[in-house]
Amino acid sequence: IKVLLINQMTIPPQLQNNNFGFVKLLPKSKKPFEKNWPNHPHSLADIQQWFSQGNNYGVLGGHGDLVIVDADSPEMVSYAREHLPLTFAVKTPKKGVHFYLICSGIDKKIKLKKGSQDHGEIISFGSQVVGPGSIHPDTETAYMVEQDEPIASISAEDLLKILADYIPAQDTETP
Repeated sequence: IKVLLINQMTIPPQLQNNNFGFVKLLPKSKKPFEKNWPNHPHSLADIQQWFSQGNNYGVLGGHGDLVIVDADSPEMVSYAREHLPLTFAVKTPKKGVHFYLICSGIDKKIKLKKGSQDHGEIISFGSQVVGPGSIHPDTETAYMVEQDEPIASISAEDLLKILADYIPAQDTETP
């Protein structure tokens, strides 16, 4: 009898893009430990080897025009599902979802909040999200692919329009 072993420690195909940037995280950690990590992205080959050794990894925003809508609240998750294009999405071990998009023109992190409540952020240069398959420090469960779709493209104008109700006024000015 032949047994097919499926390696769970593989970066999903949607993220296997040499234009994307990655960051090394320790096992069961969400925080980068290397100095100046935003300016020294790891390659896909580097991070695949790191991840296959049982470590966590992060996906950097901005590189390859990749932005991630990090929806932290149930309200934001359902709003994003309803209004963003169908795209690659990763369920966090708590209550959030990371929606991955190709979008040029957003070059810094934008906090998402409504009233006084934080709902997440748009991740771009200088920030990262924990990659799918990595293990959460508190729950000790994995970040799981929820929507196994290609990464959708969207213009910065459309993305900011869709999320306008969640972007505090001072964050919408373009430099």
